[in-house]
Amino acid sequence: TTSRPPGYPFFLSVIYLVFGHNLLAVWIIQSCIWVLTCLVIFLIGDKLFNFSTGAVASLIAGIYPAFIHYQYYGGPAFILTETLFTFLLTLSMFSLIIYLKNRSYSWIIIAGFLFGLSALTHATIFLFPFCLIFWFYLAKDKTSNWIKYFLVFCACFLFTIAPWSVRNYLVTGKFVTITAKAGESLWGGNNLWAKGGFALIRTFHFPDYNIREFSGLNEVDADKLKFKKGIEFLRNNPKKIPFLFLKKVLVHWSPINESKRFNYSYFIIGALAFFSMLELFFQNRLTDISLFLCLF
Repeated sequence: TTSRPPGYPFFLSVIYLVFGHNLLAVWIIQSCIWVLTCLVIFLIGDKLFNFSTGAVASLIAGIYPAFIHYQYYGGPAFILTETLFTFLLTLSMFSLIIYLKNRSYSWIIIAGFLFGLSALTHATIFLFPFCLIFWFYLAKDKTSNWIKYFLVFCACFLFTIAPWSVRNYLVTGKFVTITAKAGESLWGGNNLWAKGGFALIRTFHFPDYNIREFSGLNEVDADKLKFKKGIEFLRNNPKKIPFLFLKKVLVHWSPINESKRFNYSYFIIGALAFFSMLELFFQNRLTDISLFLCLF
């Protein structure tokens, strides 16, 4: 199938190969991975600020309710990608910070490899490495060629995901980088019934879906048709784009979750993030700020 990236299934297959189909083993290993994630968060805080900041950040991550028990997105006790993906993404960001400190090709290679693994675990991160061209430009110094560093980074990223892209071509006969889900995401978020979130196609929330139109299509061709419909909506409704964009921003940053419950820790984390960015700004560390702004 091309409907999901291979990273997490491969992760589970290794665990099942060693321990058998044992969910307890998955929970324990994912809990250990989350502990390692908190450790990496500590290292990021220590590198960007100081030991105390890293320790506090790690403590907050360890007790943050949304991290301990993702009600909708999956925590260590769930058989979902988020725990592994968060670890890989955090480790990827840390590797870029280390590169920034010593301008080493070895760390930029590691960063490209880790971002590749992150994309193979959760394909939503696929375009992020290419957006980092602005960060590499800001991170340049007089003694380094930032374009070379960026190209090496992208090459390592693409090299990491290339085997899966080749596999997809051999299986489907069509070029699919990681997953054939771009069309579903585009059309699901851009339609007459869109409220800033994602309308799950094939449900009663999505009246535009006509099952006959998609019958007989393989998953790659079906996704291409969905992508075409998403583009058609944007082309035919240009005046709706700014309002829809505003709705998406509000939904993304809203402290009210999908079950209409108030996330009491939202403002605490938001305030800490804001003041951290503010301190970096007053220290004239725009490169550090831009890295996390690119991620957002």
